[in-house]
Amino acid sequence: MTKTIFKDAGGNQYTPENMIDEIIRFMRDDREAEYNIALGTDTPGINSTKDTDRIVDFVTAIVIHRIGKGARYFYKREDGGHINSLKDRITKEALTSISLANAFIDRFETAITAGEFIPNYSFEIHLDMGEVGQTKTMLKDLVGMIRANNFEVKIKPASYAASCVADKHT
Repeated sequence: MTKTIFKDAGGNQYTPENMIDEIIRFMRDDREAEYNIALGTDTPGINSTKDTDRIVDFVTAIVIHRIGKGARYFYKREDGGHINSLKDRITKEALTSISLANAFIDRFETAITAGEFIPNYSFEIHLDMGEVGQTKTMLKDLVGMIRANNFEVKIKPASYAASCVADKHT
């Protein structure tokens, strides 16, 4: 995870390390709860052919859901460079999520082990795509790519980290 600044819903800024500390603090507040951590990336939609070769911002959200008892989220925005097609955009969203998920899990597991607190949690990557729409032909490949990286994956309508939270900040 780079030194990119994350923000929470209130606009407070966090380094990746501070964000992980906040997540652990949130989980320690209710040690008996079950948690789901979901990470997803979204970009603004490409609306026409003249929008296909443009610089696109990628927004990645990390949502910590205390099952049945609320949630917190953090997000960051990155310049994704030039995007030439819908396939390029969706593939880069998935690759961005995989990269950040690997970095997040490494830091998160190191932090919880050092703090001698092991929460009951699951982790998954959310893709902003589903079985209908323009991206459905890419679904099998991208889901397979995420699973090959040892992550659970959710697609629309269950992919709230990408299709709701990250989308809110695009």
